[in-house]
Amino acid sequence: MLRNTINGFPVWVIAQGAVLLILAIVYFVIRTKKPKTTWLLELYSFVVCIVWISTLVAILINIFELVQVVTGINSVFIGMTFLACGNSVGGIDLIKQ
Repeated sequence: MLRNTINGFPVWVIAQGAVLLILAIVYFVIRTKKPKTTWLLELYSFVVCIVWISTLVAILINIFELVQVVTGINSVFIGMTFLACGNSVGGIDLIKQ
């Protein structure tokens, strides 16, 4: 978790405010006229997706390390269990049908 602050405000609050401001500006610009090039928005979306994926992976790794410390299970078994769960996710759709 980010513990940095700027003038007493957490950095993530400032970043979310900046993102909301950018999104509002982009929304009103796109609503009034279609932009000639959308490559900048596509590049921004790609970078944001990479940031979200890396953040979620870091959180998952921290959770698995916590489970390892609390239970004392070898990290190899935790990794194999996570891999098995990930491989079986595709079969859930078959069960529902």
